[in-house]
Amino acid sequence: MALNVDTTGQGSGSNVDVLYWTHTATPGVAGYIIFAVSWQDLSLDGITITEMDHGENALSFICEYSTSAGYLSIWGGTPGSSFNQASVNWDGPGAYATAISISFTGVFQENPIGTAVHSSGTGTTMSRSITGVSTDNLFVDFLGMYRVGADETPSPNSSQTFRASISLHIVGTTYQRDSCSTRPGIDTTITMQWTTAFTWIWQQVAIELHATPTKATELALLGVGTKPAAT
Repeated sequence: MALNVDTTGQGSGSNVDVLYWTHTATPGVAGYIIFAVSWQDLSLDGITITEMDHGENALSFICEYSTSAGYLSIWGGTPGSSFNQASVNWDGPGAYATAISISFTGVFQENPIGTAVHSSGTGTTMSRSITGVSTDNLFVDFLGMYRVGADETPSPNSSQTFRASISLHIVGTTYQRDSCSTRPGIDTTITMQWTTAFTWIWQQVAIELHATPTKATELALLGVGTKPAAT
């Protein structure tokens, strides 16, 4: 089964402890969903994310990074089938958040996430190199940005497919933005890159998502279902 992008969703909220939005994913078909949440903690109390859910299913933590651009939190899991509500919960109010959800079909359920890498900086070019293991897989990246000044939507490299971008006006001329793109898998090192006209504080997470293997050799490559030695 080929690994394909299914659907996307997005939401934003100011001074929240729960953020809701709608994401309708295709049920079954080896599905997987990823939430990427860019957020600022303006509570002064040190709040943290406690849970992310899609429908009736709780997602699992993948990674989280904190820089001068704020937090970028990535969770993933099986999409819910009974209803299409997406939610993020903090342990107190004060989160200013933008969220993108993206679902996929044809994902290897036993080992969905491969490499996940992070980079950060300040400027008009945002990039992160990532090494793939198979042309059957798919790269997905998430870009969290923060700036005081005019807002804008970043542009991905021509080899990437733009999937979503959402902005939050925090106060005055302060903006936060979350964006997502994908790129077909490759068994070498590539760079996921975005550009902007204005200078942003940014951080980026790139992930290789594993396709459902169709050969025993591919299962062995991912460390699953290795054939025992003959006796």
